[in-house]
Amino acid sequence: MSSEGKNNADIKNDISKRSMNVTGADTISHDKDGQHVHIHIPVLFRRRGGRSRITTPDGQPLTPPAQHPAPALRDALVRAHRWMRQLETGEVTTLAEIAAKEGITSKSKVPQQIRLISLSPAIQEAILTGEGLGFLTLEDFMKPFPERWEEQERVFNEP
Repeated sequence: MSSEGKNNADIKNDISKRSMNVTGADTISHDKDGQHVHIHIPVLFRRRGGRSRITTPDGQPLTPPAQHPAPALRDALVRAHRWMRQLETGEVTTLAEIAAKEGITSKSKVPQQIRLISLSPAIQEAILTGEGLGFLTLEDFMKPFPERWEEQERVFNEP
C-alpha cells in the first residue's frame, strides 16, 4: 500500500482500523554510512470485524505469544464476582450502594463491570490466566456482547 498522498494521521488511522497481512518477502538494506538499517515488510491492510489482526503470508492468524492477563480486565472480573457475592449475601442491596461503597461516581461503571460474571467459564478462565484471548482489554468487554456462551466464545476468540 503506497503512502503517497496520505499524511501521517491518515496512515495511522488506516493502521489502527485494519489488519495486516504480509504480502511478500521482506528486505533489509543499510544506508551509505552504515549507521541505519532499513527493514521493508510489504503488507496488505484489511478490516476484520473492527479489530487489528496480523496474519502470516499464507493467511493464517499469527498466534500471539503467551502473555499475562490484562490487569484491569482481570481486576474487573474479580471485582464483579465480589460485588455479586455482596448482593447475594445481602451485604448490599443495589448497584448504586456498591458504587457508593467503592467510591465510584460513574453510574454506568458498576453495571458494565458486574455483567462480566455472565461471560462463559472458558472466557473467565482465559481472563484470569491470560491465555487465549490475544490482546483483548477491559474496554473490549465493556461493549455489548452476546448472552449465549457459544456466541461469546466465537466473538472473543475469532481470528
